[in-house]
Amino acid sequence: MKNYLITLLLTGLFFSLTAQEKFDCGELAFSLKGVLKDGDKSSLVLEVSNFLHTGSLYNYPGFLLRDDSGKVIAKEKTNAYGIGSGFQTHYLVLEVDEIELPFSGTLELHGSFYGRQYCGFGVGFNYLNEIDRSDLKDKKMETAWNASGDKIVVECLACDESLITVKVETEKGGVVYEKELKMDTSHAILLKELGKGHHYISIWQEGHSHALDGKWVYLE
Repeated sequence: MKNYLITLLLTGLFFSLTAQEKFDCGELAFSLKGVLKDGDKSSLVLEVSNFLHTGSLYNYPGFLLRDDSGKVIAKEKTNAYGIGSGFQTHYLVLEVDEIELPFSGTLELHGSFYGRQYCGFGVGFNYLNEIDRSDLKDKKMETAWNASGDKIVVECLACDESLITVKVETEKGGVVYEKELKMDTSHAILLKELGKGHHYISIWQEGHSHALDGKWVYLE
């Protein structure tokens, strides 16, 4: 995986979000994976979850990215009925040769095959990862901030519905959060319960002596 020079913005996400709310768009959770090159086409890869139940399925959704001048930078071809409670992958095909970094603009969520706009999010990022298909396969866990920035959504992609534990530890190994999930594979953590600094989020499944997966996050 190739990394570009970066500086993280605001929340420590790959990108920062500010919701212009309609419905409850602020509860949608996003994770920007990077740029996927496929032949002569490049796409922004965006993981999106509606686990926090925002009040709409956003029927026939499509995401569109504009820069601050209003120019369309990337656009998704609608290929889903809606946005469900589990993470789903959205591919926004670049309409420019290269995204100028640092980037600032608006991520728009449209519905009804771009017949209406549900909401918009102010976005900014200082870097993008260049990824390939292998980076998107065999993932065991996905994490993402909601657009309002007060929750982290965690989903175990490799778990069945037996007992799962979500655990958060500090750099020194102290456990600051632990929650057992019964008959569910997704969970939302309130950031105010964790405090500031580096934290390691991990998922455990009953009968396993090691974490299935984990991820470091930084909370300001």
